[in-house]
Amino acid sequence: MPVPSPPLCKARFRSEDAPVNHVYLKSTWVVTSLRHPALRLLCCLVHALLCFYVGVASPLLTSLKTPASFPVYGDLVRAAITGFTWQKLVFQTISTLLLMLFLRLVAFPRLLQHHWNWECSYRHATQGFSRLLGGSAGDCNEDASQTETGGRGCVLALHTFTAGGESSAPAVRLQVWNIGTSHGSWTFMLATFPILWAIVMGVVRKLVQESHVAVELFPEIQNKTWNGVHQLEIQRAFSTVLVVLSCIRLLMTVDWALQDREYNRAFFGNWLSTLRRIYTKFPVVRIMWCWFSLAAVTIGGVYFGVILKVQAQWAEWSLDGASDGSYTGLWLSNMSWLAFLSALLVALDLLWIIQDFTFPSFASTIGSRMFGLPVDCFTIPLPLKFCACFCSKWLGGFLVMALLLPLEISQVLQIVQYSPDEYEQYANSTTFQVLPLNLSSSYLLDDFNGIDVTNRLMLGVGSLSRYFPWSSWDLAPAYFTLWLSMAVLCWLWRKEGCKMCYAVFLGLSEAHDERVKYLAKLNKKVPIVTKGVLSVQRRLSTLYKLRARSDSFCIHLAALSVLIVWLQFRAIWRSSAKFHRELPLQSPGETYSVLLCLITVTLLQQLYYRYRMKMEIMVLSNQIPQKCRYSIWWAHRTLLLPLLAEMMLCGSFLPPLIHGRVYLDEERFALPRATLEEVPACPHSLSIKHSQQSCDLQYSYPLEIVNMIVLVRLYWFARVIRNQLLKKVLKMTMSSRMLAGNYVPVDSLLWSFRVSFASRPSKVLFTLFAVMWLSTAATVSIFERPFPSKLDGEDHALWLTLVTMTGVGYGDAYPITAGGRIAIVLGAVFGGLAFVSLMTSEFLGSLKGTKREHAVLHAMDRMKWERTIRALAERLILAAWKRHRLNNCDQIGSSTKQRNKQALERRLIKAAHQFKTSRKQKPMYTPGASYAVQNNGLSAYVSSQVDSWLILSHVENQTVLDSLDLQLNNMERSLQTLTQDQV
Repeated sequence: MPVPSPPLCKARFRSEDAPVNHVYLKSTWVVTSLRHPALRLLCCLVHALLCFYVGVASPLLTSLKTPASFPVYGDLVRAAITGFTWQKLVFQTISTLLLMLFLRLVAFPRLLQHHWNWECSYRHATQGFSRLLGGSAGDCNEDASQTETGGRGCVLALHTFTAGGESSAPAVRLQVWNIGTSHGSWTFMLATFPILWAIVMGVVRKLVQESHVAVELFPEIQNKTWNGVHQLEIQRAFSTVLVVLSCIRLLMTVDWALQDREYNRAFFGNWLSTLRRIYTKFPVVRIMWCWFSLAAVTIGGVYFGVILKVQAQWAEWSLDGASDGSYTGLWLSNMSWLAFLSALLVALDLLWIIQDFTFPSFASTIGSRMFGLPVDCFTIPLPLKFCACFCSKWLGGFLVMALLLPLEISQVLQIVQYSPDEYEQYANSTTFQVLPLNLSSSYLLDDFNGIDVTNRLMLGVGSLSRYFPWSSWDLAPAYFTLWLSMAVLCWLWRKEGCKMCYAVFLGLSEAHDERVKYLAKLNKKVPIVTKGVLSVQRRLSTLYKLRARSDSFCIHLAALSVLIVWLQFRAIWRSSAKFHRELPLQSPGETYSVLLCLITVTLLQQLYYRYRMKMEIMVLSNQIPQKCRYSIWWAHRTLLLPLLAEMMLCGSFLPPLIHGRVYLDEERFALPRATLEEVPACPHSLSIKHSQQSCDLQYSYPLEIVNMIVLVRLYWFARVIRNQLLKKVLKMTMSSRMLAGNYVPVDSLLWSFRVSFASRPSKVLFTLFAVMWLSTAATVSIFERPFPSKLDGEDHALWLTLVTMTGVGYGDAYPITAGGRIAIVLGAVFGGLAFVSLMTSEFLGSLKGTKREHAVLHAMDRMKWERTIRALAERLILAAWKRHRLNNCDQIGSSTKQRNKQALERRLIKAAHQFKTSRKQKPMYTPGASYAVQNNGLSAYVSSQVDSWLILSHVENQTVLDSLDLQLNNMERSLQTLTQDQV
């Protein structure tokens, strides 16, 4: 990957050259299991297989149209080689330069450089720490410059520190390459320029549409003679390129996984230790494997056409099987499945980026050799003091982010926007296979020398893919997959962001060593019982945080499953094409069934993991015996029965490949006997049942109506309130075990609801109202879909639910089916009564807690007040220290010093006033309420020494506050005296 950087020395880095002081690049892993080497290799293998299948099943293999309609890159190539005018050349040149400058100077620093600009972070680290030690910034800069030119090239004493998400997790420290401020810039520019160019050109084309300017700036639009290359040839080449790039990425990932030592030892149980030892001990073995495998992929797969031959054999086997009545090779061949699999390719690329050990910095560790080479990094000098730097990690990063990702995104756009008319094709009315339009009259197959026998067969019989006239809602899983993968990438980017830890690892002189020795001596004096209790407290705090994270994940999965069921019904109701009975996957909404199955499996796995943590919490809290902690299936019934019940609720759904209809017959009223004068008749939408002389409502649902049981998973939202309350409790350093010592049921949903409703009633009411309103409206619209009424759309269903919840009930719309009526009664009537009751209780103030609950709330308020006092005290001391430094500084001019002195005095007086005002706003209750809660909780588990330690800490805090108050009064008197003297 070419990046501009200062010239690098070719001398290799030696660990003994590193100075005493180091800068550590710290990155914390939130999810460790995703980075297992076996999972990384499996994802790369699945990606290669999907590239192969999507390429051979594409309907564009039977298209002979030019590639002008290929998204992004087709327009870019067409604009570059056709229709030249001087206006176009000037416009394209200026726009290209502006876009490149924007990407390099604006977008890249804003989005990526704050993670990769380690050189600047190192300089700020050394300067800042030099000021702390009392040294001069100039000396620190001299040391940094000597470090840069000291024979290590671009390594600035930089290490990685990676932890697994917990305080007790193992840590890995590795030296990494620091290329500089341009690390990854060209990769970012090459990856984003085509898409940004297409967006800008599209906007300009819309602005100048149907004018003479459009003819001058975009002459390629009027050019109809660009037919030198056909879509079939482009699609074959595009499929081959994707498969080759995916295989090369697989080889690079294998090379990185076998070279790694530290991460495998620390996190993954020394995975494949024997093979990795041979691979790293003998460089000849690694180099020969890399070059032989690369030659097999490129020469064998591309030059000798092995990839095209394998794809041709697969296509021929599938077509022969379809002609014989076997549809095994055509199960995933309609456009909804192709769009979903194409989006899954993009998701696997993003997952590959996340799975990197140094994500999101993407740093290359020292000792990780480049693919097929015995070096870590090398440079190529360029003019104007630039050079092209290549390292092991960024070769793979360039392959994925600049080549695979843009091409696969363009492929997704092409598939989701596919229509046979745009590519001069049509779909057979019987088999729905895609065929070229007017092949015999418009084109001659003899003119295409590169077409083999299989492609000729596909042009005559039809492609492997099928085009059903389904609704565009059936393509929603592809968009959902893209959105979910991007959301996970952004979330992990924010949670696992790297940061410099210079204040910990730069030399802290002898004072730091003395402090460490003092803490070690103090630790020896703490009794063993106290250490055990504190370790249990830390473990409980960690378990509560992990359980809250697991609950949040399960809540999102439950919400996604309900959303998928709603979208599945929209896709089914709006699609009218029939599917073959031997092709169960060729039915509308089947991609949603597969997604729902994957989400359900993940939800069950997280549910089991959650109950494992709950079992450990109950063991540490002495709620169940210690022998129950080893297997959850042999645990106490208080834990096993809720687990089985929740697994039944969360695991109920209709599996894929099962289709049919459910017919219902509801008797509404009986008919009188028929006479000669009067023949009874049934109202509209009812039919007469002659066997029982009654009017019945007959209707049917698709078998997917069984998935409505997924609505039961909304009970997970009840745990949101408890998790938020527990998070607030842990944030205030109040242990849940302390509350449990006062018989406060922290895990109780009812107690959590009462406390949360007392503290944040508006938030609780809004969440409850939104969940009930939206879920009830969606349920009513699904159940009322068989009849053409107002309620078959979501807008009227929302209106009916709203007026029913508020108790108005206009009567302009009402449900007809039994399912719709039950949903209205449960969700709107009873839900509305609960909502109105809670709102009324809030207005009247009738919802009151017990004394113990109020003690908890008061303790939380006092801790919040103490944190505010400490923050204001810090601000006051800082302002006083700055004023003191200004008075002792003689290098500043008198006028500047006077202005700064007045500003600092105003800031000091403001901070003093805020501190004094906050001291007077002390909560009006017993001062020891919070400490009483803590002491009562600790008395059941710790000895009297911990109680005395708590009392001593309370006395010390009170003494510090009193001293600060005394200093504040002295400062106020001195300021008043100074003001009087100036006057």
